[in-house]
Amino acid sequence: MFSLLVILSLLLGCSAPKLEVKLDPKIERTDDNKVKVAFSTNLPDGTEVMIKISGKNGYVAQDKGKIEKGTFTSNLFSDGGKPLKSGDFQYEITTPIVSTQSDSVQKIFGEKGSNLIGTYVKQDSSLGENIVYYSL
Repeated sequence: MFSLLVILSLLLGCSAPKLEVKLDPKIERTDDNKVKVAFSTNLPDGTEVMIKISGKNGYVAQDKGKIEKGTFTSNLFSDGGKPLKSGDFQYEITTPIVSTQSDSVQKIFGEKGSNLIGTYVKQDSSLGENIVYYSL
């Protein structure tokens, strides 16, 4: 009986704790009207993230990278090296599906992102998986 209790407690204790995702994004414009997205986060270092910018004028661009030391800064977004045309833009920060993340990040996120919680977590209905999603 004692052995069974030890095994059960070990199994139950093996799941990673929940991670309430925090993001503090900032949109930075250069003097020549190019844009970069930067943010601090509590996502683990090595987490792959994607940034997408889209405008009502038809502009769409993406960048991707990894969290380092709790931060991420995108490359500059421009219109073929030229300044962005004026207008309203939507900015999205997302993580790809968990299976594309490193093993260490997958352990923290849990199976299908089950350990991710909070305002910035959205279930991708087509995949049945939690991802980080932030839009401004």
